[in-house]
Amino acid sequence: MNYVNVPKDILKIKEKYLLGLGKRELVSLLIAGLVGIPLYLKFKELIGVQSLYIMIVVVIPIIFAGFYEDDGIYLEKKLIYIINFYTTKKIRVYKSNNFYKQIENKAILNKKLIKVIKS
Repeated sequence: MNYVNVPKDILKIKEKYLLGLGKRELVSLLIAGLVGIPLYLKFKELIGVQSLYIMIVVVIPIIFAGFYEDDGIYLEKKLIYIINFYTTKKIRVYKSNNFYKQIENKAILNKKLIKVIKS
């Protein structure tokens, strides 16, 4: 059967849909717009132009969640890993046998045994 080797770098390329953005980025921008614009308009009636700051505080985390990727792991998966790390028990017991200490103990026992045998 014939096959073609594909370099790993090519497999990491993601398909771009609109303005060089992937599906994930477009969806996060859409959600941020659907949340941010009504929020801005509602608070604009109450407090004026300063409602823009409220909108920014709400929208920036949504956009960040859509664009963040570290080593192929998205933000929500990374947050799950962090939460699991801090909520699970961390009992790590490492016991090793010190080879040199064992040799030293055997030498001491041999000396005591020789003293017992001689007396």
